[in-house]
Amino acid sequence: MYLDRWSERSKHDPEARAAQRLLEAINALAQRNSRRRKPMTVQLSHDQRQDIVNRYASTRWYARLYAPFRSLTERQLRWSIRICNVVLAIFVFGFMAVMVGGYFKEMDAVAQLSPEDQRDYTYMVCGMRYSDIYKLGTEVLKREDPLEALPPVVRLHLVIEACRQKKWHELDWDVELRKMHPRSPLEELDYLHCLYWAMLQIGTVIGGGGAMFSDRVLDLREVRQGNETSAKERERFVEMEPTSLPARTQRSFF
Repeated sequence: MYLDRWSERSKHDPEARAAQRLLEAINALAQRNSRRRKPMTVQLSHDQRQDIVNRYASTRWYARLYAPFRSLTERQLRWSIRICNVVLAIFVFGFMAVMVGGYFKEMDAVAQLSPEDQRDYTYMVCGMRYSDIYKLGTEVLKREDPLEALPPVVRLHLVIEACRQKKWHELDWDVELRKMHPRSPLEELDYLHCLYWAMLQIGTVIGGGGAMFSDRVLDLREVRQGNETSAKERERFVEMEPTSLPARTQRSFF
């Protein structure tokens, strides 16, 4: 790349010297870039980047869907995602808290029933759709307790008695359920049944101990009553000092 090889006249030619200096500068710049190995970047402003994104989105198939969000900047999008994550986390934790609270409330009501009611109610809930029990219970409670003055245990007992009159506690639900509901709860959009079983599953996993309507959960009322009784006994208990015995006089020889 040396121009002096062409002829002796190139040493005195101004254009040849300028070209030689330009080539030397290019070679030096190339050698410097090869040592650094750093790519060259272009700094764009937020408006320029937003304009590039809008132009690219206008050429895609989702251009009409993206049109209402053309004015949405990158900063606004990031803050929107953060707010959505916070709202989603609050919703999930709130949903879990409601499910667990409803589960323990249901188990507390079942624990106060008689053994026969517990057996029949467990058999019906595990075999049939809970929505059918709920519809029948709503009709019975509107007639028997319209003011909702009775305690939850009595109301649940009335629902169980109404189910017994229909012989639901004696039916083979592996066969009858297919006759009453040929399709699945999701296909029939039975949200009540799905929510009830979601409550049972979540409550069982978090606080039930591995089985729905287990003895451990059904003994909840007895454990609470035992704790209350023991606390009352501790409050009533007063430590008494030992009674002083009369001093024994030792007889002397005389």
